[in-house]
Amino acid sequence: MRVAVCDKDPQVLEQVAGWVRDMEFVSRCDTFSLLSKIVRAVELGGDYDIILMAISWGEEHDGIDAARRIGQLDARAKIIYMSQYTEKYVQEIFLSPVNLSGFLVKPVDRVILERNLQKAMLTSQKPRDRRLEIKYKNAVISVLYEDIIYLESMGHTIVIHTEGRDYQSYDRLERVLAALPEHFLHCHKSYVVNMNYIRTMDKKKLILVNGKEIPISRARVNESRQRYKLYTEELLLSLKNRKVKENNGGAGTK
Repeated sequence: MRVAVCDKDPQVLEQVAGWVRDMEFVSRCDTFSLLSKIVRAVELGGDYDIILMAISWGEEHDGIDAARRIGQLDARAKIIYMSQYTEKYVQEIFLSPVNLSGFLVKPVDRVILERNLQKAMLTSQKPRDRRLEIKYKNAVISVLYEDIIYLESMGHTIVIHTEGRDYQSYDRLERVLAALPEHFLHCHKSYVVNMNYIRTMDKKKLILVNGKEIPISRARVNESRQRYKLYTEELLLSLKNRKVKENNGGAGTK
């Protein structure tokens, strides 16, 4: 699990983050002493499973406002609020449209903290091991494979195109390709496409669901056609099997 701890108090930040990093199920824990930085990190694709968010930052409810903004950017990120003013915020936190997972009373109790994180982990809907990590603007970010439409090589730069935004990274396409799952098709020396986003294919190009046309190189035509054919056949078989299971289940309940 990837966790972010957000608090303006350096002692709270250090203590809570230290406890979090000691937990076996936590793979990474980042700390933020400014609300603008955690919001910016999520905007850039920082993929946190759980965000521990202090509510009071000097202005009323600004931690709640930041959590609301994060919820708009990544609805699957679970929020655990931290505050010493339980009664003051108890109504406000439930009115805020975020993926609320818990509330910790300061000073934070380590045992209660771990229980909250375990609960959030068990109920998390975020896919695990389904992220591509890249260097972007002097930071390491992760992008969900399912969000990637296609990758484009431009000299020494790779552009990762998603529905929401594009990311540029100084890297080689071949190295990134090795980290991608099998449903990514290397159809051209400069392009790798997520086959989930292909609408049609002919001998010269792919047309994606967003209307973008991706060229297919002559050297990769046969391989691309065979791989896409196999992909569509497996997809249809999967859908057929699912329908059969649903029908069998329905017949069993009559």
